Amino acid sequence: MGYDAAQRADLKASLDAAEADVIVSGTPIDLARLVQPRLPVVRARYAWADAGAPFLSDLLARFLASVDAGRPEPPQWAAPSEPPTEKERT
Repeated sequence: MGYDAAQRADLKASLDAAEADVIVSGTPIDLARLVQPRLPVVRARYAWADAGAPFLSDLLARFLASVDAGRPEPPQWAAPSEPPTEKERT
């Protein structure tokens, strides 16, 4: 998946308009090379690790099974009815 020239120009304009000291990029692409923003770009790296149930793989398997059955369910995290508890946030 790529960006066309107009999308790159819009992205650059948005980044250049930011009132910030630095851009933190969490994308797998080299944002600085892609659009050459006026601000320095720092690349953030991260990895996923389940902290306990529910496990991401279980949630995805359930969702994909519902899609295969022709009745997609909204993901469990899509619309929480209550804000997460302190334990859920950590």
